[in-house]
Amino acid sequence: MPGATLDGGARVPGTRYQPDPVSAALATAVLGGGRAEVLAALSNAWLDGGALRSCRHAPNTGSRKSWAAPDATSRGVWLALMCLRGEMAYPSALTAPG
Repeated sequence: MPGATLDGGARVPGTRYQPDPVSAALATAVLGGGRAEVLAALSNAWLDGGALRSCRHAPNTGSRKSWAAPDATSRGVWLALMCLRGEMAYPSALTAPG
């Protein structure tokens, strides 16, 4: 989305960043959300918890590897849909230090 930034840049799956915030932001923008909705989806995704894709990389590989990535992506899309319906943002989730 033009004008939206993520400190350190968005990373592709397999890096240290969670896919949920990237999936949520992208899905919100693709579904027609504006800056406010994208930021709401990002803040909700950031608060949503740990990355499910962490089980795809050593030393945490296991059977969960087969469904973790689609599940993380679906959570991002779900958050996008919620924010397009008016779910509130949590600005401090994106601005808190550390």
